[in-house]
Amino acid sequence: MKKTKLVLIYNSPAIWVENDLEILSENYETKALFINSFRDYNVQNLKSLMTADIYYFWFGSLIFFPAILLASFLRRKKIVVAGGYDVAAYHKENYGAFTFSFVSRLFRRIFFLFADKILAVSRFTKNEAIKNANIKSHKIEVIYNTVKNFYVNDEFRKKSVIMVANIDDERYRIKGFDRLLELAKAMPDVCFTHVGKISTDIAKNISFPKNLKLCGHYTESQLIELYKKHSHALQPSRYESFCMTIIEAAACGCYPITSDEGALPEVIDGIGKAVSFDSLDNVIGSVRKELTIERSAKDISIRTLDKYGFSVRQKKLLEYLRGFL
Repeated sequence: MKKTKLVLIYNSPAIWVENDLEILSENYETKALFINSFRDYNVQNLKSLMTADIYYFWFGSLIFFPAILLASFLRRKKIVVAGGYDVAAYHKENYGAFTFSFVSRLFRRIFFLFADKILAVSRFTKNEAIKNANIKSHKIEVIYNTVKNFYVNDEFRKKSVIMVANIDDERYRIKGFDRLLELAKAMPDVCFTHVGKISTDIAKNISFPKNLKLCGHYTESQLIELYKKHSHALQPSRYESFCMTIIEAAACGCYPITSDEGALPEVIDGIGKAVSFDSLDNVIGSVRKELTIERSAKDISIRTLDKYGFSVRQKKLLEYLRGFL
């Protein structure tokens, strides 16, 4: 029996795209198309678009507008994964696609209107899509992102805290890097680690505390091994639609501590602790308390994978597509 043809359209390489490509390739004749400019609408990609039965967009980007118009003209099925930024309007930090001009917001709403179904990566993102993109609730399904299974044992881990995020002018406050710096300075007896690129403009204006180790960019395999050397992971963001890094850390046995903002309380529910960052003293007290509690890294990993394991998204996504088609 001939397989249904599906094109997975994305504009940025990412682990969540790779995961869905692996899942979808099991049941569908799947082709991944990288489209990040109008030049990418070349003859080869247009041929793939013309012959596809299902268009699966990872992200609601306006660069995909020609593709969703073509799919609508051809009367093909169209699914858009709302990843977060594409439906966000966090005006406090001028963050999100729906903080742009009226024309931009209008075309983004039209883009989502063309979609047959929307997949949101969290309930928080679903609510953002309803509020900002004017998407009807019945059109949106929540299916969480996934992480691969990592082997974790209960070997001794030094009490330490790791945070993973690339930092530039936009992400400095969104990711809560300023909060990490405040916390590290206020807790000089605790070892903190930061992994990720820090822009030169940011780094040159910061006096980094001695107990904060800056690792820069790590490969995925290096990062996994580093996670396994830390007891706790920190994500003090002001806005998150999901946050893969905190879940990857938890899957590696790090107990997650996050802010209580965005999707973070939802994402770590039943796994870690969300803390209000309104008061630094409150955060210090909470982190110190968590550092004194002995936990099984293996148990943290199991609870994380029960909620976000690869097979969980695999089952839900394929069942959803079968029901949709």
